[in-house]
Amino acid sequence: MQHPAKDRGGTPLPQNAGAADKKDALVYFFRRGSASLTAETRLNPEGPGYQLVVTEDSQAHVETFETLQRLLAREHELLQAWRAQGWSEVGASAGSAGSWRGPR
Repeated sequence: MQHPAKDRGGTPLPQNAGAADKKDALVYFFRRGSASLTAETRLNPEGPGYQLVVTEDSQAHVETFETLQRLLAREHELLQAWRAQGWSEVGASAGSAGSWRGPR
């Protein structure tokens, strides 16, 4: 049975909370053993600002940020923590944001 995803405040998220227009998102894929985790940074589809969507074990939560600086600081904090906890980046989007070469 799949439970609806909730934001950090416990509010149920829309069904498409983990989906974004790919041109507006950067997705990191991580694996540790058989567990997987994704982190998606994107424009807020509901208004101004940005969102960070973290999905682990089919459970997603969304953090919303007013400024890009705050989003990037949080993203950096999480990426560093996950790497320190043994998570490894995998997949086509596994490079750092600095290695992104634009749309193809």
